[in-house]
Amino acid sequence: MTGKITLTGKVIQVCGLEIKLRAEIMIQAKYIILPKAMEHDWNQIKEEERGGIKAYFVEYYIEIFKMLFPRYRLPDFNGASDLATN
Repeated sequence: MTGKITLTGKVIQVCGLEIKLRAEIMIQAKYIILPKAMEHDWNQIKEEERGGIKAYFVEYYIEIFKMLFPRYRLPDFNGASDLATN
């Protein structure tokens, strides 16, 4: 993954996508997870320069978690109100 995660779980963009992509190509990665805000940057890179890497775009960390652990069922959580009752 390339990006920053805020305290609320939002995935925000960072700079240096082309350098990070070169590193992914060097390790023969099959895919990369990017912030949704970087989709335009990704589309500016020519297809032949992407090294066959597939990009997935996310807005929140929970989307990444669900990609990595598809069988794990997360409990329902309603934020601070759930914490106050326990």
